[in-house]
Amino acid sequence: RIMYGMYIALTTLEIILLLIGKMPLFDAVVTTFANAGTGGFSVMNASIAAYDSVYIEIVISIFMIIFGINFGILYMMITGNIIAALKSEELRWYLGIIFASIAVITINILNVYDNIGTAIRNALFAVATLASSTGFVTADFNEWPPLSQIILVFIMFIGSCAGSTGGGLKISRLIILVKSGLREIKYTFQANAVYSIRFEGKPLENDTIRNITAYSIIYIMM
Repeated sequence: RIMYGMYIALTTLEIILLLIGKMPLFDAVVTTFANAGTGGFSVMNASIAAYDSVYIEIVISIFMIIFGINFGILYMMITGNIIAALKSEELRWYLGIIFASIAVITINILNVYDNIGTAIRNALFAVATLASSTGFVTADFNEWPPLSQIILVFIMFIGSCAGSTGGGLKISRLIILVKSGLREIKYTFQANAVYSIRFEGKPLENDTIRNITAYSIIYIMM
């Protein structure tokens, strides 16, 4: 009930905000449903670019990022336990990857657009739509430099948090894979040492790490 309540509340809030931005009611409802489920289906052939509104793009970008967050973490935020939510390792990685990607892409595409404002606007939307696996579009990525395209492919591959409506490999698996790789590197220098991998402050069993590694390998191969 709590999860459904949060989902309905966030959906209603986004519809209201889009209506404030002069989006037609039908468009606002359909766009919000596609956003909340990170499905990306749009009323317009040109997707969100058809509205040509900075306000609408910012609202949708923020909600794409929100719906890519673990609902358990969102619950902590909504109930006022923000400090505990910010301690989440997965949330910090998720937001860190998003903000770092936006910053690098903005700098990289400055020569494509007339001003830095437009570059930030398009970088924010592109990162949000691909990190959450939503799929809305406002810009043609083919016009961007290779570095920006590589970053977008990377965040699209990684995806969003576990326990969200977003897709991808999931941030939690990425964290564990990185830590597992670092542990193997340490073993090459200290073969007899014992290193435990911890996630969200809790040690992980080797079976869990093997399962995640196997899943990730199959995911990459496919």
